[in-house]
Amino acid sequence: MTVKEAEQLTYLIFCTVSWLPDDLKNERWDRSKISSELAALSEQGLVRDITSAHQKPEHWNAIIDSFIFRKIIVDRGFQTRLRAR
Repeated sequence: MTVKEAEQLTYLIFCTVSWLPDDLKNERWDRSKISSELAALSEQGLVRDITSAHQKPEHWNAIIDSFIFRKIIVDRGFQTRLRAR
């Protein structure tokens, strides 16, 4: 996935887990877990066009803040496109 898609995914999970598969829905998806998981995905090469900052949980925690403070706009169609994959 691209960095922009990963950012949208981060905020989507932060807002709701209702769309996740049942085995993931039962996890506790707080800021810390979301940030750690996205950093791990970045480190594993599953997020394209990253910098070293993307491999740190602090980066993904700041991404959540950027959505909350409207520095990044929510892509309302992202969840639909994600399900179509």
